[in-house]
Amino acid sequence: MVKADDSTYDMGRRGAGWVKVKPVHTLDLVILAVERGNGRRSGWLSNIHLGPTDGYVIELRPEVVAEIAFDGVQTSPRYPAGLALRFARVVRHRTDKTASEADPIELVEALCQSWPRAQH
Repeated sequence: MVKADDSTYDMGRRGAGWVKVKPVHTLDLVILAVERGNGRRSGWLSNIHLGPTDGYVIELRPEVVAEIAFDGVQTSPRYPAGLALRFARVVRHRTDKTASEADPIELVEALCQSWPRAQH
């Protein structure tokens, strides 16, 4: 939490001058696939499937690298690597990197191991 100098402190309350600050982490990951959006996302590409460089068979040509910001890493049975990023969002397209220069799966695994227990 950060507080404006002129903001008052009221016990048990957050004033308008208080802001919650979360650390931001980023990884450079390969875009593997996207899903077509539906509902209010109709007409947009949504749910980006991302991956680090790893040993899994990928049917697509992994060529595009994006910098991804996220708030945490957690285990997830939904994905082949067994991991998921919390609150992931695309920061920018990394035209300066090739897919072979994306962050390795070992880095994501290490981040997951070092994360607080509440996010596993």
